[in-house]
Amino acid sequence: MGRTLSNALGNVDPVDIGRTNEFILANSPLSRFLTAGRKLSDPRKSATEKLLSIGLGINTTDVSIAAQDAVLRDRASDFMREQGARSYERVYFPNWQIDQMENPAAQQQAQELNALQAVLSSRARRRAEAKQKNPLMQAAGR
Repeated sequence: MGRTLSNALGNVDPVDIGRTNEFILANSPLSRFLTAGRKLSDPRKSATEKLLSIGLGINTTDVSIAAQDAVLRDRASDFMREQGARSYERVYFPNWQIDQMENPAAQQQAQELNALQAVLSSRARRRAEAKQKNPLMQAAGR
């Protein structure tokens, strides 16, 4: 009922009529008509969507741009893996997270682990560069 009132009044947030009143109205014989009123007064839906919802019980939903991007990113990644693409993941502590650590020993350990990851990454990069320059290393698979 709070959502129906907010739709009728043009508010973004539902009107608070109290949990007890919501419960009574939701379980009364009027609930079917209140639901229809809420669906018909929803400003986010087009006339077609409202008719589908009321007439056939088909409900439509909006998907946020962020959710659309996440699905697209996952599908693209899956397709790329199927085609043999490589993936790369780097685990690290961001500076803001280190700054929020209350234990100085934990901060020190996080910084040391970040430094270790940087050294190992640098070594791997140098090996890859050397491998590209030296055809014998490529043939040996090193």
